[in-house]
Amino acid sequence: MNAKNWWEKPMRVLDVGGPFDFSKINLEEFNDLVKSFHANALHFQCHDNFHNGLNEEVIYHKTRISKQENRDLLGEYLPIAHASGIKVIVYLNCHWFSLPFAARHPDWQTTKHDGKPYVGLYGKNDTTFCVNSPWRDWCFTLIEDLCKYDIDGILFDGPLMFFGRGGCFCQHCRKKYKASYGGDMPAHNRENKTEWKRLTELSNSSLMNFYRDACGIARQAKPGIYLSANGGTLGESTWQGGRNNHKWNEYLDVICSEGGFYYARVAQNMWKTSSTTKLLETQLGKKRGLNAVSTAFSPHRSYALTAPEVRSILVQSAIGTIPYGAFFMPALGQPGVEAIKEVYGYLEENADYYMNTRSAANVALFYSSQTVDEYAGTDTPLADISGIKEQKAESIGNFSRSFFGFYEMLIRSKVPFDVVDEEHLEKEGLGKYGLVIFPNCACLSDAQCRLIEKYVNAGGNIIADFETSLYDERGERRKDFELSEVFGVSFAGTISGPRNWDFVFMHRETRPCFKNLHSRLMPAPLYGLNLTLKSARPIGFFSKHIASNIPDAIEESGDVFLAENTFGQGHCFYFAGIFGETFEKRKVDIYQRITEEIVKDLIRVPVRIENVPHLMEVILREQPDKKRLMVHLMNFEMQPIDKVVPAVEAEISVECSFPVKQARSLRKKETLRFIQKNNKVRFVVPRIEEFEVIAMEG
Repeated sequence: MNAKNWWEKPMRVLDVGGPFDFSKINLEEFNDLVKSFHANALHFQCHDNFHNGLNEEVIYHKTRISKQENRDLLGEYLPIAHASGIKVIVYLNCHWFSLPFAARHPDWQTTKHDGKPYVGLYGKNDTTFCVNSPWRDWCFTLIEDLCKYDIDGILFDGPLMFFGRGGCFCQHCRKKYKASYGGDMPAHNRENKTEWKRLTELSNSSLMNFYRDACGIARQAKPGIYLSANGGTLGESTWQGGRNNHKWNEYLDVICSEGGFYYARVAQNMWKTSSTTKLLETQLGKKRGLNAVSTAFSPHRSYALTAPEVRSILVQSAIGTIPYGAFFMPALGQPGVEAIKEVYGYLEENADYYMNTRSAANVALFYSSQTVDEYAGTDTPLADISGIKEQKAESIGNFSRSFFGFYEMLIRSKVPFDVVDEEHLEKEGLGKYGLVIFPNCACLSDAQCRLIEKYVNAGGNIIADFETSLYDERGERRKDFELSEVFGVSFAGTISGPRNWDFVFMHRETRPCFKNLHSRLMPAPLYGLNLTLKSARPIGFFSKHIASNIPDAIEESGDVFLAENTFGQGHCFYFAGIFGETFEKRKVDIYQRITEEIVKDLIRVPVRIENVPHLMEVILREQPDKKRLMVHLMNFEMQPIDKVVPAVEAEISVECSFPVKQARSLRKKETLRFIQKNNKVRFVVPRIEEFEVIAMEG
């Protein structure tokens, strides 16, 4: 594929955070530093944001809005960077401002419902401005002036609507609400569906219109400029900050997501980065996403994560998206920061293996953005099985936990998989996949359910749990699952639980794949829906309610835990309980084994790894036009924190559609001996540290 724009070629983006003395920084030395990281694009800081946010005195380039004449840092650096082949993307902070700046423009501030301005984004002395205020014109002037320089692009970091923190009720938002809907702007109240919908529409459309107009101004001033913005993250509702990657994709060249920003040890959320990469790839279609990785051990940003942690997450950000590595200057020289150099050097050397690739997975995990937006847990009455009267149970049922529970189970099963969403379902369909998993995807439209039915009827297979399809796309609960015919069960109207000490009985004899399960008895999920069987065959049942963790008897009930159904040419396995969520919380080992057995019974998994007990993600990518297939192996055994437990002598079998001439490990630079029989290629990888890639070429 010939790249039309420079950002469609290999990119290795670096972001160097301060604090700096902007008046004294030696730009030749700074550029040498950037080059030492093997970066070819830089998010350049020419505004000193390190004094409680942006203000009119800390702008280090020529602009009409500056209140103080400073060094023209941007003008000085551009020819130096371009002579080194480095693209300069100006970092434009549009969400974080100092209080003295706000004091000069009080009508610009985001205002809470009580009339007080919002103060305290990162500390106690900062604030944010509203996109519907005259700040918008101030920002557009700044963009026009930036575009007078020979810059390559702009990264918009903000603005945000902060709807999830209460939203804005400034005079400009209230005026806009009245013009759009009539009447006064109401306070936030999710119980009032009509008002809530209007408020979220106003918030989201205000932000989208800002980006539409900002991009239009920039492109008019500088045709061909690269425009990017800090977009939504996995698990973030579109109304929370007003960020909607699908809609923004119309106006921006690249959407960034902070999938590699960690606020704990990486081992506590190892798949945050790879899941973001997969979601961005499906959200943005033919455009590229950027998965931002920070070396910071946040909130202590001047102390870096360990080198193995950074190597792991940074290389994950390059598999299908643009990699981005950021660090703060006080952390320069720390091993975690130095790891960027190693990974970017590797990516520079192997750029051809990361460009214009596509996933070769035949399993997909469904990410329901509608459920993230509209679902707040079940509102189904609890059945009175343990002295609990009927009540509203808003905290029962968590999509994100279920999503990551299934995500982890697939990784532990070493099954390559993609992440797809509603828009992918509607535009592309699910026909590429032999199996799609729906992790408590509660909010699905009628039309989306018809597409899922069509997929299964034609021979596709699904796994689903808990309240999948029990709500429509607006969050309104249905009387029954919209996918009831596919599941082969109906919702009986109540939920059972909490099942604190209850068990599940698996009928292992019902399907050959379950015969190897080490126990027919296992811990039950805390909650489950009560069902009425239709065409499905029950495979597992909840126990009768147990009142103590030292019971006198454990007896099987008639409450279905797992049901199998044939629908047309396809199959469905439906879990009545919070199955994925329970695994995410408790790591019930047999849950993962059940999932693995179902997956491998329903479809052909194209990769098999033996002799490796390690927690390892397997990602399969291909370049059909080059007859090239890559197996990415991500080793997540990082419990020592500053070391990785290497996998040795990994025996791997991969299905490959073409005759292989060479198999090579990209990181270790070793040519591997292999055997190909029919369409299977077998080889042994001597050692896998944080990651390895095996490239098979025809």
